[in-house]
Amino acid sequence: MESPHGDLEDPEPEDGGTESYIKKVYAIVIVCAISSVLFSIIVQFAVLAGRPSSQVEQVSFQVIGDWGRRGLYHTPEVAQAMTEVAKTHETQFVCTAGDNFYQDGISNASDPSIAVSWTDVFTQPEILKKWYPTLGNHDYYGNVSAELNIPGDVWEMPDRYYAKELVLGDSSVLLLFLDTPSMVFKYGIMALNDPKIKHNLDTAHSTFEQLSWIDDTLEESSACIKILVGHHPMYKEYLNSTTAMNIRKLLQPIIDKHHVTAYIAGHEHNLQYLSLIHI
Repeated sequence: MESPHGDLEDPEPEDGGTESYIKKVYAIVIVCAISSVLFSIIVQFAVLAGRPSSQVEQVSFQVIGDWGRRGLYHTPEVAQAMTEVAKTHETQFVCTAGDNFYQDGISNASDPSIAVSWTDVFTQPEILKKWYPTLGNHDYYGNVSAELNIPGDVWEMPDRYYAKELVLGDSSVLLLFLDTPSMVFKYGIMALNDPKIKHNLDTAHSTFEQLSWIDDTLEESSACIKILVGHHPMYKEYLNSTTAMNIRKLLQPIIDKHHVTAYIAGHEHNLQYLSLIHI
């Protein structure tokens, strides 16, 4: 999870109204200490000022990335840990940071991998309220359109990139779920020898279209908290990653322009919290 603007100070409350005082609370809980392949975090934002504890309003959700492992790599333990966290923090939904189905995505909306990696593993009702997925590179090795059409009421993926806005006090939390594989230059090169990747890139929106949508959606939103969720990170523990630089070059100007609160990504198969302070 990346906080592009470092530690954000809480705004001073305006005279005559605690409704306008939104305190941002980041609660990050590692629920998968047993596997470096999977990660899950909980992100929680709450309206706190001037309210009794019984009246606190909050948006609380979990994020899991690089997770569709056919029940291997301790995914049942991760699901159980997520369930316990969901009970404690009353999480409302789950976001994915991509790589939903290894190794090669899914072939259609009834692919057995959907059950083997998801519905047969993440069975507890506390973590099956809503799932908002994003696409990763392994999803691009299969049929991306199939992931948009997985049946049922839990998996909600209306397009390759989309927005979700949630009420928080007298304001809101805006989440934008991005299609970062279509932005990565090297996949265009890989597509020269891989017909599945080529088809998925050919049927994707252009990078320009997606960036314009991100910019316009953030511009039009009055949300107090704005979060981007994608698969590929902008920053890593080392800075010479060409893919990270690729994504950073595209997203950082928009993030700076609209004062985005955080960018949540996967791909690295570990859990990092990176805070960038602009000097």
